[in-house]
Amino acid sequence: MRTLLAAALVALLALAAAACGATAPPAAEPAPAPVAGRDAAAELVPFEADDGRYGYTRGEGGAVVLPAVYGFAYGFSAESGLAAVVEDGRWALIDATGRVVWRPFVFDNGPDYVSEGYTRYVDDDGRVGFLDAAGNAVIPARFTWAGPFEGGRARYCMGCTASADDAGEHTRFTGGRWGWVTPSGEVAEDEPRP
Repeated sequence: MRTLLAAALVALLALAAAACGATAPPAAEPAPAPVAGRDAAAELVPFEADDGRYGYTRGEGGAVVLPAVYGFAYGFSAESGLAAVVEDGRWALIDATGRVVWRPFVFDNGPDYVSEGYTRYVDDDGRVGFLDAAGNAVIPARFTWAGPFEGGRARYCMGCTASADDAGEHTRFTGGRWGWVTPSGEVAEDEPRP
């Protein structure tokens, strides 16, 4: 008997709501599927949310694909399919799904510049290596420090010590073993420095 009364009450409430012109709330739009691959990443555009954080939309003003969780965000590279973002106070290179792929070498308060088709990255142990334009690690991170490629080679040091100037703006490396590395990863060592 109680079941019959409950069913009748629900039906009566539904009829009353329909008579008043009430409609069911619209169905939520499904979240856009993350994009994958270099070509798909090219359609992602960074945006700044009201709270000052950055994310990515599909096209200018399109659906949000990667939510605004980054402190800053650059556009995706057509060559590598990666974008530089500030995540948890550190620079990162992410793919179109938001996965951190590499931690770039930080230079001049931002991610390293591409020089002669290569950019520096830093591994979890703080060693420096090189990525090609496609985002592949072509020279594994093994250097204490390395400069950008110039004239077909890059300066490096192993076991050197960093010291900052009085203003803390510039870093100087001393000691250790110094040399040059080629894009193929071959090294030529100099004489040790004091």
